[in-house]
Amino acid sequence: MGSSRTARWIVPAATCVLVVSVAPVRGAAADNLNVFSKRGASAVQPVSAATSQSSPGITEFPVPNSDPSAITVGPDGNLWFAEVSGNNVGKITPQGNITQYPAAANGEMNDITVGPDGNLWFTQRAPADALGKISTSGGSPTPCPVPPSGSAVTGITKGPDGNLWFTDFMQNVIGRVSPDCTGNQQYTIPTANAWPQYITVGPDGNLWFTEEVASAIGVISPSGVFQHQYNVAAGSNPLGITTDPNGNIWFTEEQGNGIGKITPDRTLTEYPVPTPNSQPSLITVGPDGNIWFTEQAGNHIARLNPATCLSPSNCPISEFALPNANSDPYGITTGPDGNIWFTEKGGNRIGRAIPSDLVPVTKFVTPDIKVIQYIHPLDAKQCARDLVAQLGVSKPSALAACGFLSVSANPLPPPRIPDDQTWTAFVNSKEYRGYIHIPPLTVNCSGGEVAAIDNIPVGGPGLHGLILPGFEHSLGYTPPRPFEGLTDYSPAEPFVTDKAGTSVADLMNNDGVFEVTRPGGNALITYMTASRIATVERVAAFPILGFDAPYIWTVTQLRVNCQGDESVSIANSEFPTTNLYINGQLVRFYRQTDLPQFIKDGGTKLNDIGVGYLALDPTCGTNVHWGTKALLGQPDPGGCFLDILNGPTGGVTGLDL
Repeated sequence: MGSSRTARWIVPAATCVLVVSVAPVRGAAADNLNVFSKRGASAVQPVSAATSQSSPGITEFPVPNSDPSAITVGPDGNLWFAEVSGNNVGKITPQGNITQYPAAANGEMNDITVGPDGNLWFTQRAPADALGKISTSGGSPTPCPVPPSGSAVTGITKGPDGNLWFTDFMQNVIGRVSPDCTGNQQYTIPTANAWPQYITVGPDGNLWFTEEVASAIGVISPSGVFQHQYNVAAGSNPLGITTDPNGNIWFTEEQGNGIGKITPDRTLTEYPVPTPNSQPSLITVGPDGNIWFTEQAGNHIARLNPATCLSPSNCPISEFALPNANSDPYGITTGPDGNIWFTEKGGNRIGRAIPSDLVPVTKFVTPDIKVIQYIHPLDAKQCARDLVAQLGVSKPSALAACGFLSVSANPLPPPRIPDDQTWTAFVNSKEYRGYIHIPPLTVNCSGGEVAAIDNIPVGGPGLHGLILPGFEHSLGYTPPRPFEGLTDYSPAEPFVTDKAGTSVADLMNNDGVFEVTRPGGNALITYMTASRIATVERVAAFPILGFDAPYIWTVTQLRVNCQGDESVSIANSEFPTTNLYINGQLVRFYRQTDLPQFIKDGGTKLNDIGVGYLALDPTCGTNVHWGTKALLGQPDPGGCFLDILNGPTGGVTGLDL
């Protein structure tokens, strides 16, 4: 798709809407953008399952309060999983029917595998500090308390010698025990504080394991002799590990954000995962011969084709977004039905992915957007006439007030911002009444709908209190006025409380508030804040006017969709002579209008809340500060955005979409 698209910046002013078109900033990934049709998962749909239209091919099965970890296939044709929080061993049939078996002792369960005796074996941390096993016929799990007290057993696998092999990161050992819980042997890893995690049988008949803190892959023979250690990138924290049919060892790098491979000739290669900071977790070989793994922080399951993975810079990895935010996918295995099964620790669910129905995530990059607000100087004489006529202010007081307002303006327009150095100099100048910088954002699309923004999932009902990486903002400053004894820039005061005194400082403070929602499959990022002039200035002006300074509310919305459209909308109750610039281009110029109403909104008591001023929206009433009806051709679902006093939702409600 080589043709250039256009981003629409839709800026609602008090009485009009301006549409400014510019060429969007495009990354290399932008040309790969696709629009996908929605396809639901095929196969059986049990009552307990939830199939997502936004994540085609994925079905989820709830397991409340379980925190499921590792998952494996039992000899009975069912899938078995360990529960970190539920203290159960769980079983799920390929049709989605779940049974849970409580363990005899309390402790976090982590890994699970099929033992040489045909039972399911699992690891269990404190206070149990044990291994355990359960028959496929059910019943109560049997503990096998072989590790010493204070252990932290994690990984477990069936060894080539007919024993169970496990890791213990607190004791820094690799352990071995027979199926009857006898013959316990523990071998101290040569590297101190290696923190062994998961373990598998390699193609050479040795046991291969990850060393999380040491950032290494260790090898031990069935006789207990350490054979080799492969050092991977420092700080990469290898975690999951598996062996493919061609004799390669594959492992995840949780902090290194990569997948590693060690070939039979001992060649080690590390491949980056596309989503930054995704935390690759456990890993398996799929029914298609590909390597499948989970991304706990990325909220994906992912697929790597060894045949097309030619080098670290040329290794395509397909990522598939999960239906719900913060699912924390962790364990993964190939099911008896030829599908990929995985656990969701944060979501308390078991997931099933049908490989042929999955639609990969595609990505594009939004423009770098800098919104700058300036105050244009008032016509002081007209200002004074308006205050005398409409507020009953004496002429001397009106002239003094309007003179104050005029000299507190920003005399020059902001410079164009061609580079980061110019932007930094501008920020340090303090010569503005506020700015918002929305950096380029990576938008992940799945099934034609936005799945994540800069690795923040947006599949849920909405996320509050977010700060996007690289986001910058300022409430602005009033310029110095030496003749009044104000020799420095005065920072604006943030909004603190509503009229009833209820604190909303957790929402409205120097950081403002973010919300990310997904109306109509688009991502809507909303940033909202409010401020007014500093106390020293308000105290000085109050005796002259008889009114306090009102709060100035500003709402910024960025909407993106998977067709590559981006829009920025600004709505505010700004001072009536505000100029608005986007990336150095003047897009709104407020003439001097309704200044008396603006002043009256500050209230007649000092330190009382003022609601600010914006053209009224008849749908929402008199105190609503957001009423945009169209953004990328779509209506605002609630009809209004923020109710300050007595609008349709009654009082300060924060976000009302």
